[in-house]
Formats: sequence, C-alpha cells, structure tokens
Amino acid sequence: GVAMQRSGKNQEAADAYRKALQIDPTRHEAHHNLAGCLQDVGQHDASELHYREAIKINPNFAQSYAALGSILYSQGRLGEAERVYRHSIQLDPLDQQQHLDLGQVLHSSAKYAEEQAVYKS
Repeated sequence: GVAMQRSGKNQEAADAYRKALQIDPTRHEAHHNLAGCLQDVGQHDASELHYREAIKINPNFAQSYAALGSILYSQGRLGEAERVYRHSIQLDPLDQQQHLDLGQVLHSSAKYAEEQAVYKS
C-alpha cells in the first residue's frame, strides 16, 4: 500500500490498507496510512476516524496525532487541533514540523504570545 500511495495511487493503496485491516484490524499503521489516503482525496471525516483509531490502538504514535491535527486545523477546529498538536509534541519533541504546525494554529487562534514561545522552543 505504501508504494502505491507514494506514487499517487490513493484508491489502490486504500484498498490494500482495507484488506490489511480485514486481516488484522489492530494494525495502527494500516489505519494511519488509510487515513492519509482518505485525507489526500478530501475524505476528511473518514480520515479523521482512521487517525483516531490508529491513536486508540497505539497512543504513542506521534505521527497520527500530527496528521489528525492537520485535519482539525483545516476544518477550523482550532482548540482541538491545538490539543492534538501539543500532545504530539509531548510524544516527539524533536519534530520541528509539529512545532511549526502548532504555531500556525496558535496564530490562527490569535494566541500570539504562545505562538512566539512555540517558535522559540
């Protein structure tokens, strides 16, 4: 599924991830990757569900939180996005992209002092 997804074949990749989940519905990576495919084709509600399922299965996988934050931010759900990004950063504090994304959410929320603190950290 990953190779298909990287080559832009989102439908084929999504089908492969769904098959993997039929075999083992506890694979957080399959939920995470399926969510990414769905996000790429604009199916944000379904994508959110699969990111949340990936998090439920593996609550220490920071990438799922970061990706979920992206969806929440794009939907204007800034408070939720902020909480998700903050948790993601707790799990992986060295991932600079997550700091930038949190800063963007804080800026959109007019929390400028907090935004500056995030960029300085």
